[in-house]
Amino acid sequence: MAKNYKPEESGLTKGIHQMKDGFEMAYSICGSGDWVILLHGWACNSSFWHHQISVLAETHQVIAIDFRGHGQSSIPQTGYTIARLTADVRELIVQLELSPSIVIGHSMGGMVAQQYAILHPEDVNRLILIATVANDTGKALVSVTIADEAKKTDYRHAFKTHFSHWFTSNSSPKLMSWVRDQMLQTPEEGVLSLVASYRDLDLRSRLPGINLPTLVIGARGDTSTPSTASEVIARSIPGARCILIDGAGHFVQLERPDEVNNAIREFVSQAPVKS
Repeated sequence: MAKNYKPEESGLTKGIHQMKDGFEMAYSICGSGDWVILLHGWACNSSFWHHQISVLAETHQVIAIDFRGHGQSSIPQTGYTIARLTADVRELIVQLELSPSIVIGHSMGGMVAQQYAILHPEDVNRLILIATVANDTGKALVSVTIADEAKKTDYRHAFKTHFSHWFTSNSSPKLMSWVRDQMLQTPEEGVLSLVASYRDLDLRSRLPGINLPTLVIGARGDTSTPSTASEVIARSIPGARCILIDGAGHFVQLERPDEVNNAIREFVSQAPVKS
């Protein structure tokens, strides 16, 4: 971790939930009020939301989870698919009585959030999708490039070769170092299986069925989940809003936290709650 880039975790309560298949899902809770569930991206963990947790916890009860094989969660041998991650979120929501919630997903977590809203709309009263896609027709996802390259060399080499493509030339080297170190702590077997799961995922035909207040946030400097993909999602979900942020790459919630937080807060305060 870069010495001058350390997420603030004060006020967080850590928890572990024993899932039905035996794996332990780690999570952090902060704040009080209506529930907000944060779903992180590929090879990431709940700390990637630290800017959002501190702000959202002023008005909501926030729970940030670590997907199976990520962060502080245990590392089962199986279950590394979008379908299973979605089922894991469903189990947690039911067991901890988190419904209805505002569901926020970044990148792969945004894929899970879309799938969840399609399958379990009764659990969601608002949906926020950040730097994500409904499909990867352009084969632009950096994670897919890394997985393909890993077949020819090795995972860590492929990761380090393509890692910078998630950022822009103006991105902070300290932030980039922290993100790289965090992501490389995630075991490669699970994350490579997840790439195999979502590389052919296509949710576009089902998005018009999402009848939820939805905010889509993209970054104009993101080449992995480009802003055009955010616009496609927003056009497909009835009534969805789309905000595109300048000067940031794929980890827009870390690079432009004030702009992301302001967009979320405005949307949460104005959008009607689904009954």
